[in-house]
Amino acid sequence: MNPNLKRFLIIFTISVVVHFPLFYLFEEDKTCVFDWASKCSNSYLIRASFQCIFLTLILFYFNRTKKVDKQ
Repeated sequence: MNPNLKRFLIIFTISVVVHFPLFYLFEEDKTCVFDWASKCSNSYLIRASFQCIFLTLILFYFNRTKKVDKQ
């Protein structure tokens, strides 16, 4: 497997495991989160998904290998 893809998937998995429960804990009305296609669940899924993707991209970018210029 491509090392970059593997690193991206590991970061994405960690981000999903952290963010979806975290957003669930801070949700005021927890009963409506699993009422699919409601305004509350759509809002929850959109916010958590966006945060996961955004954080994954930022962490993937900052975790890249840096080339050292040896002179």
